[in-house]
Amino acid sequence: MRSAVAIAMLAAVGHAQIDWQVHGARTRARVVQQGGEIQVHFPVQGGGKPASLAFPAEAGAHVVVACEREPRARERAAERARELRLAEDSVCRRGIEGDSLRVRTAVAGEDAPGDYRVQATVEARERGTFGLVGRSRDGQGRYLFAIDWQRRVATLERWLDSDHVVLARAELERLAAAPTLMLQLEGFRLSAFLDDEPVLRALDGALRAGAPGVAWQGDEPLVRDLRIAPPVPQTASAALVQRSRVAFLYARVTVPP
Repeated sequence: MRSAVAIAMLAAVGHAQIDWQVHGARTRARVVQQGGEIQVHFPVQGGGKPASLAFPAEAGAHVVVACEREPRARERAAERARELRLAEDSVCRRGIEGDSLRVRTAVAGEDAPGDYRVQATVEARERGTFGLVGRSRDGQGRYLFAIDWQRRVATLERWLDSDHVVLARAELERLAAAPTLMLQLEGFRLSAFLDDEPVLRALDGALRAGAPGVAWQGDEPLVRDLRIAPPVPQTASAALVQRSRVAFLYARVTVPP
């Protein structure tokens, strides 16, 4: 690690959310306990997205967490996310069943380049599908990160005209009442996050540029904080789990393909 920052002592590891003070600034992480495992998921911070951590839950343990600070942190801090204004709807056919999705992308003048991240918070529903789209161009195609609320399934998809391919798929064990979705497109790398947790990844180069936006099936959902920002690199993270006189180190060092 270039610089070990964002260091915290987590005492009650069973808590769903933990805040801590770091070098005079306030940061945040989402801590989830699932069975005998603790998962720590970080938001974008310090010029990057720290890799999520997982380690065994130890009753009474103390955990020290460190995240790498990206060298371009100051430069990236100036590249703030901005809100998106959306244009009129279009309709896309999806899947062999022929079900339709409403698609709404950024208006002319906000058509984004190829590399960016788009995110939004949406009210969860019992039925229907909601997703974020990226690199969308009418008549050419788009990428979609979609959540099927009823089936509790996440998919990362590519549409090329009438050709529809599921690039990655994952079943979801939990969904918050108002989850935040993020889709990052950087070169061939496609990454999808749900409440800061990485859920899907794929490599694909069929679409190189186009607008961000949203897509849904069924009633139009309530969407908040729809934003676009430059992509950020995944950065390293580590956790030192201490109990009695024994300590274990768990680390994630990122090497992009």
